[in-house]
Amino acid sequence: MIPEGLFNWISNWLPPYTEQWATTYLQVLFESFLFALGVPTAMYSLIVDEDIKRVAQTRVKARRYFVVTTLLYVAAFIIVWFLHPEPPRPDMTTRQQTTASSETREGKNVRAASPEVSAGEPEEAPPSRGFTPIVKSIFAAFTVTFLPFVVLITGVTLNSQFKREKVVQRLADELLKNLDAKSSIDTIALKDLSYLGEHGRAGDEKEMVLNVIDNLADKLQAKVRTEGLAYNGYELESLIRHIPPMLDNSSRPGSDQNYLRAVEVLSNIWRWLSIRKGTSDAGATLQALKVLALRSVDSMTEETSLAYLEIAAECDSHIVFDMGEVAINARKYRLVVGALSKLESMASSAVTDNDLGRETKANLLGIAAHLATDGPSGARRAEKALHYNQELFKPSLREALVDAFDYQYSAGRFDIADKINLLITEAAKMKTVELDRPAPFVMP
Repeated sequence: MIPEGLFNWISNWLPPYTEQWATTYLQVLFESFLFALGVPTAMYSLIVDEDIKRVAQTRVKARRYFVVTTLLYVAAFIIVWFLHPEPPRPDMTTRQQTTASSETREGKNVRAASPEVSAGEPEEAPPSRGFTPIVKSIFAAFTVTFLPFVVLITGVTLNSQFKREKVVQRLADELLKNLDAKSSIDTIALKDLSYLGEHGRAGDEKEMVLNVIDNLADKLQAKVRTEGLAYNGYELESLIRHIPPMLDNSSRPGSDQNYLRAVEVLSNIWRWLSIRKGTSDAGATLQALKVLALRSVDSMTEETSLAYLEIAAECDSHIVFDMGEVAINARKYRLVVGALSKLESMASSAVTDNDLGRETKANLLGIAAHLATDGPSGARRAEKALHYNQELFKPSLREALVDAFDYQYSAGRFDIADKINLLITEAAKMKTVELDRPAPFVMP
């Protein structure tokens, strides 16, 4: 219950309630909300990129809404209190008619109006409560002048707060904080970061995200090496799997700059995983390298593809073979020759490993078979590969070709197996190649 004295004080303090006052209040309230919410929203839409807005909307704290709403109510109350209309005063004619009617009913012959007030002169107004009109005018003028400045400051603030660099940095800080506290990757923050990477423009915008991933991977490796963190083999998988969609997408594909930065990131991870090849992280790294390597052959420069070829030669002969096959179809023979050279080197290094050596030799002969059927120049390069690497093909080149045919056939790569079968026929016609000659013995 409100005490009667306090209630009377509030009643005297508040402006008198009138229809005009209520109408003005609603109008000011509506316009205040429309301006305070509409203008920043319009500026927000014009200044901030769509992907930044989506990430920001998922991370806006509820308290910001309540703070803004409270400030709007306070602003509306102040404006209404300062600018509320004065209560209407009856004019002189109405007052005279009312007085005359009253006196006639009482039978008195007196003048309807006081002798001090002449007709046509307004009666002196009672003192008004609140602020004087001049103060209200100054306040109104200040408000009209100040509001555009507030809008300008709002735009500058929005532009500063929602710059891509700052949003990415906040996500990076959150990911690093979670990594320090829980030794794991925050999947929600990583999803937001990946979304920015996918929808960012090629070049610096995508590279910012790749730099964060590289930093996170380095941080995790450092914790394993120096802090004794137990590594389970899957901690980096979520990071790695988000890299290909950032670059290999139809709406915002990456540039050569981004592909080169990605191969640096993946190379660093793979070299750290070289002794952990059976882990989920290693499998994810190989898959990411394969996707980006093949995509680079199709759409990037040859220099970029050669960078992927270098790391592919450290990882998997299948990736090298696939790059060579795609390069043949794209008529990028510099890459084809590079892939064949890498397979020759890999086969030589794996000569003591029966399983790896068989796989690598099958892929080597697969590329040679592709070249042999592609034209005279390709056939000449294939002949050189068979001639200069005859020590690899044991017990003889014919048996190595038959074994490569079986390997590719068993793997379901029938098109490659068919080309190797054709190579057996073509090799018999090559002057520098002897199909049944025993491979020379080489000391391991």
